[in-house]
Amino acid sequence: MRTVAAAAIVGAVLVGGCIPRGQISREEVSRYWYLHDDPWAKARPAEVSIGGWPLPSKWVLRREDSVVWATVSIVRAVDRLQEHRAGNEIVIGVSPVHTNMLADTVTDVRGVIERLKAVAESPASADAETWSSAAAGALVATEEISRLAAPADEAARDADPVAWTAGPFMTMLAKLLDEQSHGQLLAGLAETDQRQLRNVLVRVILRVAFAAAGRGVPEGLNRRVVDAMRQAQGEQALSAKLKPMLAEALKAAAPAASGDELAGVFEAAFKIAPPALEVLAALLRQWDRMDSLAVELRRLGAESVVSVTLRTRPRRQVHFEKLFFMQPPLVLRGSCRVTVLPKDPATRERCVLIEPIDGGAAQVRFAGLGWSLVRLFAVPISTAALREVRVWSGGGSPGVRALTVTLLMQAGSGPDAARLIAFHDVRAVRTVRSAFEVRQETTRKRLSFTYLKPPYLYSYRRGKDAGE
Repeated sequence: MRTVAAAAIVGAVLVGGCIPRGQISREEVSRYWYLHDDPWAKARPAEVSIGGWPLPSKWVLRREDSVVWATVSIVRAVDRLQEHRAGNEIVIGVSPVHTNMLADTVTDVRGVIERLKAVAESPASADAETWSSAAAGALVATEEISRLAAPADEAARDADPVAWTAGPFMTMLAKLLDEQSHGQLLAGLAETDQRQLRNVLVRVILRVAFAAAGRGVPEGLNRRVVDAMRQAQGEQALSAKLKPMLAEALKAAAPAASGDELAGVFEAAFKIAPPALEVLAALLRQWDRMDSLAVELRRLGAESVVSVTLRTRPRRQVHFEKLFFMQPPLVLRGSCRVTVLPKDPATRERCVLIEPIDGGAAQVRFAGLGWSLVRLFAVPISTAALREVRVWSGGGSPGVRALTVTLLMQAGSGPDAARLIAFHDVRAVRTVRSAFEVRQETTRKRLSFTYLKPPYLYSYRRGKDAGE
């Protein structure tokens, strides 16, 4: 996608002569390029508990080259968590072997969220069979995660100890979602059940699936699904058991209560979680280049602030690519803190701040054939330090999806050091129904690209209709 879009920009230049540019004053630059205040120092560590079970608000993974010592560290961490001795911070030594296992688990979680998103976005007129198949698919996908992260015996724990440690962490994230919904997400789930990862994951999936159908979750369904998951032998058997159970429950379900705040919580989670988990998986697969990774939940008044601090090994760096359309490669080295801000109610943007620590750096490098062509023929684009990312998504009317990703960068110092690049993608989508499926089809695309390098602002727009 990135190379194709870059080639389209170059093609427009070769045909049309140049990408339009206009001069921009320093006053206008300050309207577009400004950094949000970093709330990390003002925020305080959050107190996290679920079902009366206290959990750390800060999780630190440190690279441990020895698989044996890393396993010992993981087992000890799990013991502290179970005995409520972890405190507000837990440090776990993890080897590259373990992080590869954990990256697979993270990828599985991302797949479950993508399935849930498909269920939530399914049209209200979708038939019960289509709905129950999608919901059952999401539940089946969570069972493997539950068995890894919440094993029933010592042998299962020893098979993948790092995934077991991930269980309490995922439970903490579920608690965070529950707080965002003012307790609606896990409402009706007993305190003892809230401590069990499988019960929590099933509750989340059922709430999303039934909310998508405009229904409330029937009483006792959570327990029946959990029992079926524990007893089923294999994915096919579990899916065959869940589909009719969910279809019957949908028929008996009452309409969803008014004032349900889950829609906004799920919408935000579906937008943020997949790319965040993709970043995490990419980090874990480059663990041999890392020294440590810390994830911390803080509170600033009533708002939650999530920060990730990563440290690479000396003279090593980590790379991120293809996180969003047309994304140039991002390279991190040294120490950096990444802070996710609460959604701005005025702009409806989600902002991510990047703060270098002790000489660390986060750089956007416009490398590769596509960006080389853009730089040669179209725009004087160059490597710069990344300071902030802004993401906006929405649509002005039904059937329209829009996404804007803006990178705020700095190239050196001085009044003209500001750099900004923005990608705006708009798509018109329609629902296509056939005898055997209901799917979404894109009928029109609009792509725009903006690059700011004082005193010039470069802009490019391209449109495409279905069939072109």
